[in-house]
Amino acid sequence: MKIICITITGLLIWGVQDSLLAQTFSLSAHEVHPIATTYFEPSIAAAQDGGLYAVSTLFQSVPLIIATDTIVTEFDRSVYMAKYDSNLGLEWITILAENDFNTGGGILVPRVYNDDVGNIYVAINFYETLYFFGDSAGGEDFYGLQILKMDPNGILLWAETIEHAWITENGLVVNGSGDIFITARMDQQVITMGYTDVGSLIWTQSVFGLEDFEKPWGIALDGNSNVYVTASITASNNVYLDGQQVIFQPEANDASLLIKYDPSGVLEWYRILYAIEAESIALALACDASNNVVLVGAYTDSLLYFSNGISPVGQQEAGRSSSFNVTFSGAGDRLGFTTTPSLDYGNDYAANIAILNENRVVITMFEEALSTGNDTLISAGIYDFAIQLMDPYGTSLRTTHVAGSSSWERPTDLVTMNGAIYVAGVSESHNLSVDSVNIANYSGDKAFILKLTQDPIGIAEELLAPDLHIYPNPSNGSFTVHGLTAVSSYTITDLAGRTLATGRTNANGLTEIRMPSEMRGAFLIRFDQLGQQITRKVIVQ
Repeated sequence: MKIICITITGLLIWGVQDSLLAQTFSLSAHEVHPIATTYFEPSIAAAQDGGLYAVSTLFQSVPLIIATDTIVTEFDRSVYMAKYDSNLGLEWITILAENDFNTGGGILVPRVYNDDVGNIYVAINFYETLYFFGDSAGGEDFYGLQILKMDPNGILLWAETIEHAWITENGLVVNGSGDIFITARMDQQVITMGYTDVGSLIWTQSVFGLEDFEKPWGIALDGNSNVYVTASITASNNVYLDGQQVIFQPEANDASLLIKYDPSGVLEWYRILYAIEAESIALALACDASNNVVLVGAYTDSLLYFSNGISPVGQQEAGRSSSFNVTFSGAGDRLGFTTTPSLDYGNDYAANIAILNENRVVITMFEEALSTGNDTLISAGIYDFAIQLMDPYGTSLRTTHVAGSSSWERPTDLVTMNGAIYVAGVSESHNLSVDSVNIANYSGDKAFILKLTQDPIGIAEELLAPDLHIYPNPSNGSFTVHGLTAVSSYTITDLAGRTLATGRTNANGLTEIRMPSEMRGAFLIRFDQLGQQITRKVIVQ
């Protein structure tokens, strides 16, 4: 990597020439163990020491065997938590909570998170009575949500019970200070709640008017603890948010809401994603370092529309039954949109997303076949999934294929930490493979955790491409790119992929590019040279 510092009419510009090595994922560690049913999905969270926490559910009739540890329970359902090192070596395992409602309704669906000082937070959906740390919650005909906060050693600090609340896969987040934010289904509404680090409720917001099948899909925080929530919803005149009627376009059908609250729970804005004749669902979201929010999901119409609740703010035409990846700024502006179209009219959908440096890690479920731009994957079972590394523009950089032999392979959680990607999930297949490498070969349902690392391969693009140099032109505030050998185009974008300027390069090897004086921050300049794309980063301060 070369760093060039040049001064142009008072602006400090750092031109960063990235080698941009091709990247591949390596399966550096994995952990697989039998489970009783795929309904009970493992959740994972990064530990402060670089390890990993995992929680899931144990049945009375099925002893849990992980590594050399075996645990059993006398209760019908139990929640266990395991601590792994960074390479998925088991350090300890323990029972957190138990439930004796044995008619099938005592379902425990746990989620785990942690804060910057290593405290652990577990949210558990349950019916009837839940027993934990010598205490209990609930009772006859009770259903709700239990929050447990523990120190890094697993010692309980406090517990909070929320009646009639039910969270989904990505319904809990915690900021660095330990403040907790939850989104959940409660009766006919989606609630979002903020708690202090000692478990005191400080605010609640609701979306009223939901149908029975509608629910929140995820919650995320940006660097300023602003809260983003996405939920599926049916377009009607009966939906209210913060006391305001949500206005849908007349042609809207099934839709998704993206809502932004400030850290105190004040509604800042909302956006609607909808299709006309079919459904659209935003299934997961994450915030990047620029405090943009990225949504992923699926839709089954030829067009996906965006609305601010009053008037359309743009539409994106895409393929059939496609997964999508859309970015909004903190102000609610749509910055970029990409899709991965289905090749076979299958029910493909992007199921989860995490941020890795400036890139996105997106997990896409697919039937039969999936084209990512770089790869075409063929499903080995009913549903396989792809783990894609994408740049901020949505361009696929690398894909890993997780496949089974006959049935479902389903991811349930995704964490990025120290440059690695951890994926938890469940499999119903006899075989389980990652990029054709078999990691489990036995009958029965199984839970898994994968650790993927990135290894640079091939030849650096900087060696394949012309040796580009950037020189300042102090007299007019521009800079000259030297080394391009043919006429081509260039595009200047921000890191979220929004195009700021375009132009043509010269054939004589010298191209002048003017940066508007008001532009500040990090930008990417992409050149298309002889069929090859060259990218350079420029930071203007």
